[in-house]
Amino acid sequence: MVWLEKDKKIDVWPECVTLVRNIPGTDIYRVKFKSASDCLNKIRQLKKVVFVEETKSLVIPDFVGVAGNRGDGKTCIAGLKNSDLLEKLGTGKNIVVAVIDTGISLSLYGSFVKKNSGEIPGDGIDNDSNGYIDDYYGWDFGDMDSDPSDMLGHGTEVASIILSTAPDVKIIPIKVDSGMDMSFSTGDATEAIYYAIARGADIINLSFSADDFSYAIYSAIIAAVNSGCIVVAAAGNDGSDVNFPASMSQVISVGSYDAFGLPSWFSSYGKNLDILGPGENVCAKGIDGSTTMVSGTSFSTPVISGAAAVLLSMNPHLKLESVKKILFKGVKDILDPGWDMASGYGDINADALVTAATPHINLPDKILRGNQLNLDLTLPPTESLAYVLLALKFENIPWWLDSTGLWNRADKQDYAPFMTIQSDDFITIYLYGQNSIYDAIDTSLLPLGNYLWAIAIFDKNGNKLAPIGLKELYLYQ
Repeated sequence: MVWLEKDKKIDVWPECVTLVRNIPGTDIYRVKFKSASDCLNKIRQLKKVVFVEETKSLVIPDFVGVAGNRGDGKTCIAGLKNSDLLEKLGTGKNIVVAVIDTGISLSLYGSFVKKNSGEIPGDGIDNDSNGYIDDYYGWDFGDMDSDPSDMLGHGTEVASIILSTAPDVKIIPIKVDSGMDMSFSTGDATEAIYYAIARGADIINLSFSADDFSYAIYSAIIAAVNSGCIVVAAAGNDGSDVNFPASMSQVISVGSYDAFGLPSWFSSYGKNLDILGPGENVCAKGIDGSTTMVSGTSFSTPVISGAAAVLLSMNPHLKLESVKKILFKGVKDILDPGWDMASGYGDINADALVTAATPHINLPDKILRGNQLNLDLTLPPTESLAYVLLALKFENIPWWLDSTGLWNRADKQDYAPFMTIQSDDFITIYLYGQNSIYDAIDTSLLPLGNYLWAIAIFDKNGNKLAPIGLKELYLYQ
């Protein structure tokens, strides 16, 4: 791979060069040359060349799945326990996940594919002029054609796990291996990432890892993150330091936990580990639709990709750092309190994730009349100006708090998000993990009984950005 100066071209390449192809939308060229020992040096010496990296081979890990229900009594387990709880947040609707892998089974998951509407399939023309002919379903960089069908099963299994967590996402299948080959190149992986960016992926799932650093993959991931993509990568299966590219700080690095919630024996660890997902004996779908039992960080990674998709479908304003904050709070903490090198922030947990993404009114369960009641709020990140609605129900009559601090009966005065308290302080990325005191209420004049409090946050268009937080309080004498 050869990087040229911005917007520059080389008219005449050295004679030893046999093929030159630009990665669309970049100043990077994929170059093949004869085995002449000095050809690489000749390329490096060209005036417009900024950087050169030789491609290396990568191997698709843990690609073999076994039957889900075997005669020895072992049965695969669901990916994320109680994943149906995530429906309170979202289902991944309108979110696009690029799966850079061995492709997917189009016969099994074709309806979940994000089709390229700019292409007319099968006409042999690059209708959208993106550099890839007939890429209606996706692209196969291993064979450089428009058929991303899976022949090994790894990519299909990964996609099935994403969909088990976020059932309404759309998948862009991007195949990087050739045919039945278990290996692929850093060049194919790099171009695949740029392709995912161009196709509008919200999340890029990388269920592979490399022993060595690749500047090409690094620069592609930086481009993806700068364009707004969330990149999720497998930490690795060699029980040592987190592999590249999961070792990048811009990537969500995923290890594996076992049936007991402990780090898997094979799961990589270290200072760059972020979170663990279920990665041992996980239920997945094979190419033919049968259930397979799979293990490895390749398969814990799509659980986190699916969880990120759920969060984005709940609140499309979220960016990488806010997604991380919610994900890393939505865990079961294990081993050392807080983050540690073996488990990151902990095991992804459906109930904890819903709690982390839901605004809360921090009130006691009961309070003696006459005591002061402080409205103390905890808000999840929103990235955008959040309109906060506070409401309560007493004796089946709802009340809501307006921007002047007055309570209104909802049956006499309709409420709208625009009429509630709003402030720059509620760009809640700055409030995450902190409490914001709204008000102090003198309870001496309030009637005794049960109060149901509610809090909701909205964007400027009135779209709800999180589940409604509820809290019961009993006022007694």
